[in-house]
Amino acid sequence: MTQRFFERVKAELPAGVPFRLGSRFLAENTPPPRLVLVPDTDTFTNPDNRAINPDRVDEPPRVSLPPYTRLAGFVLHIWGRDFDEVEVLLNSAIAALRKVAGSSLELRPSGWNDEESELKSKHLKYELNLTVLLEAGSNPDPEALARVQRIAIDEKDVLP
Repeated sequence: MTQRFFERVKAELPAGVPFRLGSRFLAENTPPPRLVLVPDTDTFTNPDNRAINPDRVDEPPRVSLPPYTRLAGFVLHIWGRDFDEVEVLLNSAIAALRKVAGSSLELRPSGWNDEESELKSKHLKYELNLTVLLEAGSNPDPEALARVQRIAIDEKDVLP
């Protein structure tokens, strides 16, 4: 789900803005603008009809509810040369996230990372905290399960 979600959001962002997935890209010292999406803490709750199927992020939620809802946490790190650039990127990112996740997107308290901005005075950084509600505990998509099983078989052939 995370990779598919990232790819769909990337397709909705303005062309040419570097967008990466994973914490390893946080240490990248390339000039702004740039965005890095990092998976964060997940929680699980009772079913919520806003949850989307993680194997089908491009489809609307089902009518029947899954056993649980996964609140998949992410932090979107946004770097810009100045406040205006960061705010344009922030608004573009929120619009892209909303288009992909719909009503399953929840924005949490977020803000400027002053410590990093002071250390690297050539740019400003904003951290957008968000949650995407996902169905959890349902039978997985057969194609996704087949991919996982294929990976397990391939790894068994490679690893002792």
